[in-house]
Amino acid sequence: MVSLLRKKLVLRLSIIDLISYIAKINLHTSLIRCEAEVVNGREIAKSIISETKKELKEWIERGHKKPALSVIRCGTNERDYTKSIVKSCKDIGINVHGVELPKDISEIELLTEIRKMNNDLEIDAIMLELPFPSNVRERIMCNAVAPHKDVNGYNIINVGRLLQQKSTILPCMPAAIKEIISRIGVPTAGKTIVVCGRSQKIGLPIAILACLEDKGEVVGMNATIIVCHDTTPKEQLAQLVKQADILISACGTPGLIEPTMLKEGACVIDVGSVVLEDEKTQKYKLIGDINFE
Repeated sequence: MVSLLRKKLVLRLSIIDLISYIAKINLHTSLIRCEAEVVNGREIAKSIISETKKELKEWIERGHKKPALSVIRCGTNERDYTKSIVKSCKDIGINVHGVELPKDISEIELLTEIRKMNNDLEIDAIMLELPFPSNVRERIMCNAVAPHKDVNGYNIINVGRLLQQKSTILPCMPAAIKEIISRIGVPTAGKTIVVCGRSQKIGLPIAILACLEDKGEVVGMNATIIVCHDTTPKEQLAQLVKQADILISACGTPGLIEPTMLKEGACVIDVGSVVLEDEKTQKYKLIGDINFE
């Protein structure tokens, strides 16, 4: 049986790097002061890295092997946070190796690779780099990963266990969002959390996690939830967002949320990242849903 601690260590790596990745566009408005305060996600990540190093050292000293993560990538384009995960794994001491597959790979060939890793006792966790090429059906591949190795948390069994508040592997981005909110000390019980976005990877899982009770095998945020999205009429969207004690925006629509929509003292987590080219500098930059300026 794969150790729960080994799975937790690998999942934590994804949380660390996602926090660093989305730190570029996170905004937290203090509940006490009127001025906006930007959350230092990198400092949060450093703290988790330090804790993970200590936990891993103690784990190995008790005679266990290092956790091992395998990253499956189709094509040559590697996303920034995937590179960061690989780097952090090496820094902390978690074994990681990437499997480079051709962009024109068939579904059968990709399924064969996934099944090999499912059966490899040396591999504790499998990470699929998404999105896949257009000829590959994402849901089939996500469900092919063994649930106990599914570090993405996308397997239908893990999704179902989350709904029932049973022990499972959470999708990395929702887990990172919950971790940020917890570590900056923003209370969630009884608060109104507005989730702007309904994707199966971020919006829906964080909405579920936010409304679950703060007790049980999966500790939820015990909040009241409102879900809207980029096709919610603008006037209605403004009314809904105004109710948020905590706003989590994950639509990928730059400028969707204007500062005038926010309630004073709201905590805002912006993960709606889109890469755009700056017309003046001709450099690419990460843009969120919130009109930050």
